[in-house]
Amino acid sequence: MSSATTQTLGRFLRRGIPVVIGVGLILIILQQINFSAFQNIVLNADIPLLCLALFLSAANLVLGTVRWQLLLKHLDVFVPLSRLLHFVLQSIAVNLFVPGGVAGEFSRALSLHLRHTEAGPAYSSVITDKLLGLIGFLLLAMLAVILEWQKLWEVNIIWPVAVFGLILLIMTSALYSGRVSLAVTQRLQRLPAVQRISKLLTDNLQSYRRTPLILFKTLCIAIAAHMLQIICTWTIGVALGVELGFFTYLLYVPIIAVAAAVPISNSGIGVRETGFVLLLSIAGAEAESALAISLIFTAFALVIPGVFGLLSFSIISHRKAPDH
Repeated sequence: MSSATTQTLGRFLRRGIPVVIGVGLILIILQQINFSAFQNIVLNADIPLLCLALFLSAANLVLGTVRWQLLLKHLDVFVPLSRLLHFVLQSIAVNLFVPGGVAGEFSRALSLHLRHTEAGPAYSSVITDKLLGLIGFLLLAMLAVILEWQKLWEVNIIWPVAVFGLILLIMTSALYSGRVSLAVTQRLQRLPAVQRISKLLTDNLQSYRRTPLILFKTLCIAIAAHMLQIICTWTIGVALGVELGFFTYLLYVPIIAVAAAVPISNSGIGVRETGFVLLLSIAGAEAESALAISLIFTAFALVIPGVFGLLSFSIISHRKAPDH
């Protein structure tokens, strides 16, 4: 097999496997669903409550953007919130179509770099923002594991959460470690261009490490945004007539979010739906209700913002990029 063929096959697998996983999981779920009951649940939804849930989802998006803006201000990069929101919407759109979940984060960092600042602050702020968001959800997921240990152990949820958490903590420790940064810089001496880029990135990451207060503030904002997401999901459930208390969503939504963050499908599609059906069924919800909650949440949090993200690509592309 030639090198070109191998590369083509590799690209196909990288792009195709997440799609296959997502579609496969959804097909498995659909086999458990009574479509008549599902349709009845959706058609009888409380529209005003769904509008409230949509507002909460939008507020979560804005609060997440405020978190990113705070990290940028620490690096003396000042960008209007509206412009950052454009970049966030674009990243959601990218993640809907590009498997893995990383492309969207690269997209918003690149957009920021091309229009407003140097590469170091752009990429380090996105990395820190993403990691703190995941850590916030991990903390809430750990709380759920502690409170619902027996139930979660029976459905084999604890080990995946623990492994993901361990990988996340190791990755975070390595990225913000002064010793690791120095070792990487020294090993790249034979590649001056790469070393220069690495140093710009690590210098900004170390700046965050030296000011733990900014990390604490950002983590608090992340947890507040996650709480909005949990309230949004609970509101969707109430709108659909699902009789589950808020505490149930507080326990299970963070675990579902952590599972969906694992880059094995496009934007967690399929994984998220499986998580909702599996965990909310444990709490007593019907599979049809759990799937309806998941699909509406996905529409509010990903599909609608993704559509606006596609529109914002054309809007910003017509504006002249300011000089750094």
